[in-house]
Amino acid sequence: MPAARTVDATLAAIVRGQSVEPPAGGTGVEFLEAASRHGLRALVADRLGAGLASWPPAVQAALAREAVLGAALDALQQRELRLVLEGLADRGVRPLLLKGSALAYTLYTNPAHRPRFDSDLLVRHEDMATVAGIMAGRGYRRPDQVTGELVMHQVDYARKDSHGVWHVYDFHWKVANRQAVAGVLSFDELARDGESIAALGPHARGLSRVHALLLACVHRVAHHPSDDRLIWIYDIHLLAETLSPQEAESFGALAVARSVSAVCADGLAAAERWFGTRLPAGLLDRLAGDGPAGVPEPSAALLAPPRSRIDEILCDLRALPGWSRRARLVYEHAFPPPSYITGVYMVNRVWLPALYTHRIVRGVWRWIRHRYR
Repeated sequence: MPAARTVDATLAAIVRGQSVEPPAGGTGVEFLEAASRHGLRALVADRLGAGLASWPPAVQAALAREAVLGAALDALQQRELRLVLEGLADRGVRPLLLKGSALAYTLYTNPAHRPRFDSDLLVRHEDMATVAGIMAGRGYRRPDQVTGELVMHQVDYARKDSHGVWHVYDFHWKVANRQAVAGVLSFDELARDGESIAALGPHARGLSRVHALLLACVHRVAHHPSDDRLIWIYDIHLLAETLSPQEAESFGALAVARSVSAVCADGLAAAERWFGTRLPAGLLDRLAGDGPAGVPEPSAALLAPPRSRIDEILCDLRALPGWSRRARLVYEHAFPPPSYITGVYMVNRVWLPALYTHRIVRGVWRWIRHRYR
């Protein structure tokens, strides 16, 4: 087994609660780097507990520091999130918390054990103008970002507080940017079955366990597909093991109906492989088939990590119905807003024609290389 996989397996074993011997010799740098990459430092520190004393001093110091800093960061993030949700509610916007921001306070015994760089919130598209005003009023700014009807279904906001901590919020109006799964779940159906998150106050709502599990499986392959972090798989593990038999049945039926059964089967299989997830009998078999008439689901293409950005765009084009929408997606990739171009290149708007030409020529050249390699 390659060294990286060996370290990953050690991390998973610790999280599962198994007894693991410290690495023989060395400082544990590789172990700490892997724990950071997979978002598991806080969980590993908690699981090792008193046993941490037998590990290399560098590991002991780093994980002890992680526990203290993680708790402080979570307190600041929680306070800010409650204020943001309160401000949104005052203006009639009731978002749904997604992914780590919700799971930290519903699945984990300590929310600091589920690190998250940003907070993901799902809102109705028509509420985005209100969201922009509220976030600007709290001192948030939008980083340079590609926008468009098809190319991006979210807007980011960031602010550094008085403690030097960055707070980043991603407001989505669809659950993913990739076309094969962007519309897999709508805001209205998620809100209908949404559940309160008491730890974050009266305005915090997340997804039902069935919807949260389906989204966790989709997110794993739709965003950062080449970066399969163990914390995302552990989310799937925790969600899967909380399902009642009736919820497991609903989950399987929903995954098949929304044409993401292969994606969900892959996520559950990964959880079973890494964390020994106990799955209902027959669930993986139900999810393993092709779509109607034996045709593979469009979303199954996401299971093959793209070799380049061109691969991702081609996959999105194949998933879109009709040539007009495909042409629209190509246009949005080729001609992002002028504010994005000038921000990325840090030049005056007078250079826009040349920069757009450079972007198009570079894109065509990448496509030619992709087509004939």
